[in-house]
Amino acid sequence: MKKCGVIYHVQYEDCENDYEGETPRQLDNRLKEHITQTSSVMYEQSKQTRYKINPNNSKVLTSEEHLWKRKVKEAIEIKQRRP
Repeated sequence: MKKCGVIYHVQYEDCENDYEGETPRQLDNRLKEHITQTSSVMYEQSKQTRYKINPNNSKVLTSEEHLWKRKVKEAIEIKQRRP
């Protein structure tokens, strides 16, 4: 997962909840932030629900180097998964 500028999906462990996000950085680095940084939405969700974040349960959905196009693609992915 060395590609930058991606929209990604992460499945929490032991539950059906999931998370979609986007990052201009490498996904591996972003997932590490989700696990350790209290400013991360995913970190907050995992602490509140006690669901574990497993980087191995992640996948790149698509890539886009341009910020606004990436944001739109992220919104579309979220809408498709949560109609």
